[in-house]
Amino acid sequence: QAKGLWERGSVVALAARAPSAAWRASTMVVQGIWNFVKRHRKKFIFGGVLTGGAAYLGYRAWRAIQDSPESKLMMQLLKNLEQGATLEADESQKKFQHRQEVSDNYLRKGLRTYLARHKGCFKVDACFAKVREAKDKDAKLAALKELQIECLCNLLAAFYSLHVLLLVQRVVFNIGGREATGQEERSEIITEFVETTDVVLEQCPSIVSGAVRDAVKDISSDVEPTQQVTCESFVSLVNRVCRKVDKALLEECQASKNFLPPEEGSKVKEQVKKLLDEARDYLESSQWLEVFRSVTTSAASRLAEELAAADPQVAALKEGGSVQFAKLFGSTIKLSESLLSQGSPEGADSASDVFIRAFAEHSAESGEKSSVISFCRAVYFQESSFAP
Repeated sequence: QAKGLWERGSVVALAARAPSAAWRASTMVVQGIWNFVKRHRKKFIFGGVLTGGAAYLGYRAWRAIQDSPESKLMMQLLKNLEQGATLEADESQKKFQHRQEVSDNYLRKGLRTYLARHKGCFKVDACFAKVREAKDKDAKLAALKELQIECLCNLLAAFYSLHVLLLVQRVVFNIGGREATGQEERSEIITEFVETTDVVLEQCPSIVSGAVRDAVKDISSDVEPTQQVTCESFVSLVNRVCRKVDKALLEECQASKNFLPPEEGSKVKEQVKKLLDEARDYLESSQWLEVFRSVTTSAASRLAEELAAADPQVAALKEGGSVQFAKLFGSTIKLSESLLSQGSPEGADSASDVFIRAFAEHSAESGEKSSVISFCRAVYFQESSFAP
């Protein structure tokens, strides 16, 4: 036991001596450094004065350069260039946004003429007459089926036409807006370029109505007038019809043939021809078709909502319910006309106003490149990532 105590006392003694040993070691190091400085103190004093003087002279020289007229002029020039670049970017953005509004308003003005030609492609009144004149149940069902196809074609052709015309006009006006320089000669070329595309308003109704009729007959052949339809099933029907019409009118470089003036036999100036060729390249690009599909897919849901709002009898569509297909006939006729009308007599927005605003604000869920604004910016500013 005494031995254990002695050992523990030794450990405590060693621990007590440890700090004093460390202190003596550090003191020796500091003392050595101080002795070195004392031996070479003149050198240290001279080095300190030299370093401080050099730093002071460098600072004075830097201030002299900063305060010189040449330096101030350069700084002001750089600042002006930065501000100028910002102002130029803002101005370019304003011009770009203005072109989009002009494009959509230009189409609005042409809708009245288009609506008259569109109505001439359908015989809704004649189909209604057949239903009224039907003598028996089978004849009435057959007449209702024919009326159903005519009403669906009337609505979906108006829906498809509005969106394809909007996107075609955006390509034309963004190319024309970008090339406009304010010179009178150039303005005449841009005007002629835009006016040549007015042929679309003349030929588009028959082209679209024919393709939509074929698609509706094929897809809705198993849909009976007495069948119940929900909002989801109607949207699915719209999308299937649109994609089938895409194959007939847009895919495999057909968009430029159907919605721009023909290349052969057109008597236009060489400068106008170059602009038309660029527009054809964009309409034949995969990006244009991708944007169109994204827009119409998004708008299909809105079409069902507008259909339910057009007639209280089919309001159940909006509330998640279902209605007989035959009850939609009256709503489809009202909505198809509103889609191609410029405002309502009461001053309220027509369906065309609603869909044009939605088109302008469209942002694709599938990706930024599929949005209308991104595509139009690419055409206007000639961004390489969207090059046709």
